Amino acid sequence: MLYMDQIILNTTSLRKGNNQFKNIYDYQFPNNINFKDGDSIGLASLSMYNSFFNIRSALGNNTFSYVWNAATPTTHNITLDDGFYDIASLNYKIQYEMILNDHYMIDSAGDYVYYIELVLNSVVNGTRFNFTPIPNSSEATALSYTQPSGSSWVLPTVKKCAEIIISSSFGVLFGFESGTYPSVTSDFIVVKNTLSGEIQQVNSIFLTCNLVNSPISNPPNIIGAIPLKSSFGSLIQYESSERVHQKIFPGNYKNLTITLYDQSMNPLVINDTEGFVLTLVVDWVKRE
Repeated sequence: MLYMDQIILNTTSLRKGNNQFKNIYDYQFPNNINFKDGDSIGLASLSMYNSFFNIRSALGNNTFSYVWNAATPTTHNITLDDGFYDIASLNYKIQYEMILNDHYMIDSAGDYVYYIELVLNSVVNGTRFNFTPIPNSSEATALSYTQPSGSSWVLPTVKKCAEIIISSSFGVLFGFESGTYPSVTSDFIVVKNTLSGEIQQVNSIFLTCNLVNSPISNPPNIIGAIPLKSSFGSLIQYESSERVHQKIFPGNYKNLTITLYDQSMNPLVINDTEGFVLTLVVDWVKRE
């Protein structure tokens, strides 16, 4: 005969020390617990916020460069703050940096004209760069374009596109291999992604438990995996429809420890610990 108990971990269970990623939760048993052969534990539900950044300096995917092909070309390195960036916010960051460097023009209506644009290609579920050539002096006059006040660069003799330099770790977010784009720089050109973009770096949440030591699992202490379906900033709400229990390794335990990882078993970096609630179910064999 089996007896069932619930264990609930919440924000108060977050380990206070030696927990730089905020992905370790501890539950202290009221007394030492002697688990026997046949006892098991399973994941019942999880609630937490999706606060997993896709760009972090620790991942080495937070930098890129662009070349401003004025009369004298200049290369500019950009470093992104850690955070979650979608295609629109990446495009905003590129153009914001170009504004800071006066690398744009102004049309007759007073609107800014940008020369690198990253956009979502929803038709094929991809992305693309739009590169517009920087005009020469006569073309700028014909278009009624002016340079921003205080800019020191000189228009090129022959119109030429700006270029963007991408590393593999940065480009994988939106489907581009490492390289310099575009390869042709004298006319308007569209460059489409060639890889499947991985804008959301965390796709699943794996949970491990110190009570479990399975001889066939790798790692041996996994108690559950949760597919991530919620968008960044929204609440992850998971409830198991059919719990899969893992056998508890027999022995005396003072506490239970849950550690969260991503799909590649990298420690999950949790930036918002509010709203965390994890429910576990323990099945006990009958004690004599």
